[in-house]
Amino acid sequence: MGTAAAAYAIRPSPGSKNPFAVPDASTNPAQKRYEATMRAGIAAGTSGSTFAATANSASSGSGFLVLRVYVPAQASVPSGEVPLPALSIQRRGGSRNSLPTCPGPDRGKVPRARWSES
Repeated sequence: MGTAAAAYAIRPSPGSKNPFAVPDASTNPAQKRYEATMRAGIAAGTSGSTFAATANSASSGSGFLVLRVYVPAQASVPSGEVPLPALSIQRRGGSRNSLPTCPGPDRGKVPRARWSES
């Protein structure tokens, strides 16, 4: 069993506001950034933006990350002017590798998610 977080519970990056948590969040995408971290070997719910990996994924080195992105209705713009998230893996020791995303006009601008091995 893994962990999950509702959009309103993710802590925004400095200078940003979570539009799902506060009514006065800016409409500027640059002020809607967040970073979420998944770590093996931590208790679920110990940090607002850190999630526990499952015991099976931690021991096998593989697992699943499901990210659901809410896009406003904009018939004239396929992406709804909401960029796709950028994902990367941060390995023990600090090296970070970006994960490929599906092709799209706004891919990889906001937000960012990170996997860290403890």
